[in-house]
Amino acid sequence: MKSDGVSFIVGGIFVILWVGSFFSWWVKVFLVIAGVVFSSCIARMISNSSISFRLKVYFNFILIFTVFFLIYYTLVAFLDGPDIGLLILPIRFFCAFLFLAIFIASIFDSRKRGGNFYYSLKFWLWIIHIVLFIFIFIVCYNPVVLVVATSLNDEGVCDLIFELPTSFNTVGEGYLFPLSYKSDCFKGIAISKEDEKICDKIGERYGEYDNVWEYPFICHHTKVACYVELAVKKNDIDICIEMKERGFMQADFQNCFLEIAAKRDDPDICTEMEEHGYIRKEIVNYCFSQFG
Repeated sequence: MKSDGVSFIVGGIFVILWVGSFFSWWVKVFLVIAGVVFSSCIARMISNSSISFRLKVYFNFILIFTVFFLIYYTLVAFLDGPDIGLLILPIRFFCAFLFLAIFIASIFDSRKRGGNFYYSLKFWLWIIHIVLFIFIFIVCYNPVVLVVATSLNDEGVCDLIFELPTSFNTVGEGYLFPLSYKSDCFKGIAISKEDEKICDKIGERYGEYDNVWEYPFICHHTKVACYVELAVKKNDIDICIEMKERGFMQADFQNCFLEIAAKRDDPDICTEMEEHGYIRKEIVNYCFSQFG
């Protein structure tokens, strides 16, 4: 049938655009268009067949859901920066709207149509289920490993968390494979075991911590939080001093001193910070102000 050929051609274009969209934003626009056309064509083609209404609805649902599931995660896969959350929400509503619009249209189309030809959908259902399973596995893999590592309190399991190759450093904070999974994994276990050496594992594949600007932001932020929270938990000011000696920025290690001083209720730490020139004068004054 003519519609079969159109559907297969558009489907092939969709697959090509899906691969290309990981490397260019303008391709993502055409991916959405191809996804809408492809899912609409297939849904209409199935709606015109003589198969049962229930099977039509299920097949159209699983097909359209898979297409827009792929589109959604492709659109947000390499988002980075502080406004990720603001971008994800409209993309989520946009994909959900398209999915519901096409699916509802296919239901109405299926109820009023009933052609005299029959499609065997077993093969295509297997394909769609496999694709959907693989993609859901990819999306859920890191969160599951994080839960297992935390439950076992084993930093070795954290190494099983997947990260993008280092060539993708600029987009390493993306939504699909965020660096935060592995960073949070090491941080949680380091604090649980009270072992600052585990904090060192955060971002270790990016080399020694000689220059904080060479680290992805999420790794730097989590590494700082790991040391500070651990220092406060152990009530150990030496960890704060070690942060300074290792080249952390003053904005990072000054909070370590301030929180230790507050926990010990000891203004002498403020004096010590001032004498050693650990932090700026205004921060020292703020430290003393905590004690009235």
